[in-house]
Amino acid sequence: QRYVENVRRPSAELGSLVAAGADGAPSSTRAAAATSTVNPWRPRGVLAANLFGHSGAVNRICASKDSLFFATGSDDGTVRLWLTTGIEEGFGIRPKLTYASQGGKITDLCIVDNTHAIASASTAGSVHVFKIEHALEVARQASDASDSGFVSAESLGDDLGAEDATLDRSEARRLALGEQHQQAHGGGGSALLGTGAGGQRMNLGASTVQELNLADDGAVRALCHFPTLTESMLTFATDSGVIHGWDLRAGRRAWGLPVGLQAGLLTALAVPPEGDAVWLVAGTSRGFVLLFDLRFQVLLRAWRHSSHSRIHRVYISRATCSDPFVYIAAGTNEAALFNAADGSRVQTFKTVPHTVESITVDDVEKLEPVDIAALAP
Repeated sequence: QRYVENVRRPSAELGSLVAAGADGAPSSTRAAAATSTVNPWRPRGVLAANLFGHSGAVNRICASKDSLFFATGSDDGTVRLWLTTGIEEGFGIRPKLTYASQGGKITDLCIVDNTHAIASASTAGSVHVFKIEHALEVARQASDASDSGFVSAESLGDDLGAEDATLDRSEARRLALGEQHQQAHGGGGSALLGTGAGGQRMNLGASTVQELNLADDGAVRALCHFPTLTESMLTFATDSGVIHGWDLRAGRRAWGLPVGLQAGLLTALAVPPEGDAVWLVAGTSRGFVLLFDLRFQVLLRAWRHSSHSRIHRVYISRATCSDPFVYIAAGTNEAALFNAADGSRVQTFKTVPHTVESITVDDVEKLEPVDIAALAP
């Protein structure tokens, strides 16, 4: 147990582990389901806030494990950070930080382990891992914003509608790692955003931890992260038809899973959100769903969505025990839960016009088994 506690940690450059959400909610879906609530929350369909800042389509949203912030990736080539504190208090909220040094369109995002580090994928064939930092308000406006990859957050006390201030790369790192940062945080860990010592306000900054350039493999379409006992594994898929496993701790490629181009472009990846990552599920632009065994790094089973349309997103259920239950979003206005052990459909969520009184089994999509030999690269 002591070995696991000491070894199974993120790389030091990614930052410290963050605490659970402030509401103390159970991390397991099963545990949450067992918790009785007198008045369970139900969505009311009321717009709580209007957030704007991107100039292109937003492709991905991911949230930190402690619910302090969430990040959005867009076709405009930027990753923008939004604080959750006070987000329900008004409209027209702008991002608190913008990461703009990657290039290309941002196709996917994920939080690295249980830290404040974010991994982003781009059509430029690159993967960036950058860490969100906290620092006292000593920021300056950079003279030439075009040379900067970082746009610092405005201070938390400023008007929410104000524009972001710009920091160059060296200044952002100095703010994050300098003497005043150490004084504010007491020498380590994640500090609360708010007013620091002496009434000084906290700002956000970002520092790039690792950059992977894979231009020869084409665009990076999807990524996810999972820890093992000895590795911090960042998994990403490229247009060349390969799923790469990159160990952030060692800074090297650990393995690769080739997929035949007849399956289409890889568009979605998922690993179990808790416990050991035994399974990896991938989706493609032609509707194929692939199940890999990461222990032996082999393709176990393959299916094709009956709509033959792009797989937009896959997610492995937290309630999974021995079999991987996977949520699959594909086609139009439909998502379904499938048992990836045999391809059977467990539940379907479908949006239908109000004029439709009922639907039958024939109206929902299915997974059709595919011979894995036909998908060999």
